[in-house]
Amino acid sequence: MKLGSMEYLEEVKKRSNEDAEYRRLAKGENESYTMIMKAEPDKGVPEDVIAGEQLKDGEVVEVWQGVRDTDFTLTANYGVWVDILRGQLNAVKAL
Repeated sequence: MKLGSMEYLEEVKKRSNEDAEYRRLAKGENESYTMIMKAEPDKGVPEDVIAGEQLKDGEVVEVWQGVRDTDFTLTANYGVWVDILRGQLNAVKAL
């Protein structure tokens, strides 16, 4: 499953919404996010990957690919996103 693919995004939505601790921590959150994973052609990522999600009271209610107007936009190289998700890099410091 490739990071940023619709399959990946739907899995994130499913797992987030099924995770009681996540839902407890995210309760009251009603924001939308765009994540821009910048291309790294030398690492096999030839173009930017852009994805987003919408939260309503902490529930991920929608995920998508591409650009939309959102409350927040987070941008980093694709490899940085991978390192964050693998726990090798602190998201606050990286982004």
